[in-house]
Amino acid sequence: MYKKGDYIVYGNAGVYKVEDITTLKGISYAEKNKEYYVLKPAFSSGVVYYPLDSDKVFTRPVISKEEAEKIIALIPEIKVEAKNFDNSNDLTEYYKSIISNHNCKDLVELLMIIYKKREIATEQKRKLCQVDEVYQRQAENQLYSEFAVALNIDISEVEAYIQEKIK
Repeated sequence: MYKKGDYIVYGNAGVYKVEDITTLKGISYAEKNKEYYVLKPAFSSGVVYYPLDSDKVFTRPVISKEEAEKIIALIPEIKVEAKNFDNSNDLTEYYKSIISNHNCKDLVELLMIIYKKREIATEQKRKLCQVDEVYQRQAENQLYSEFAVALNIDISEVEAYIQEKIK
């Protein structure tokens, strides 16, 4: 159970802050006497009401600062190959499996694969395919929002922070 003030990874949507734990009175779809987390996105607006006893959406605490720094320190050692698939459905399924894993190291590796594919495409004067673009944005959103909270920096500073640490 999370407590008020905790930051959590909420599904593929990114990082949310537990603003409150309450019953929802006056909301038609809410069950009476059922407790809900009141979740606010860490880097955008909105609110999500999520039942305490639900497991329909993946949740976990945000990694610690030490864990984030350890993953960043590993980046120079990670070797990846550009993944090529016969069709975009296989590529999409591959990317979805990594995204839904919610593992920061796996997200780093996914991004490194896509960056490698972008480099190759640029050398060949081609564009990156749309599937790569979509999953790059999703992986960056998940990873950067979690690193930002863990490192206590703004999300816009994460990429520069990583670059500085891996020089």
